[in-house]
Amino acid sequence: MPFVALPVFASRVFRHCFIVVNRRFVASAKDLAGKRIGVPLYTQTAAIFIRGLMRHDLGVDLDGIEWVQGAVNEPGTYGHPSVMPLLRPVNIAPNRSGFAARAQSPP
Repeated sequence: MPFVALPVFASRVFRHCFIVVNRRFVASAKDLAGKRIGVPLYTQTAAIFIRGLMRHDLGVDLDGIEWVQGAVNEPGTYGHPSVMPLLRPVNIAPNRSGFAARAQSPP
């Protein structure tokens, strides 16, 4: 047979519907330049897609952004990823705050 099957599963969701911002501080996408943005994993496909959307469609300068990478509900990493080295340096900080866990805890 001249065809080879690849185990590829296309996502059927619009990734841009998962961007959450505080509109008191961010009026447009360009306001994100120079801010801290949290992602579960900098190299995950959803994060790559969103960065491409931000840079190419919305004109956001990604070079000055501090990326905070890690679990959402507790400090530390999101799972146990094995990630290849990046091609160029990026400002990535681990999530050590546990902010999301404290924000969801009852008083």
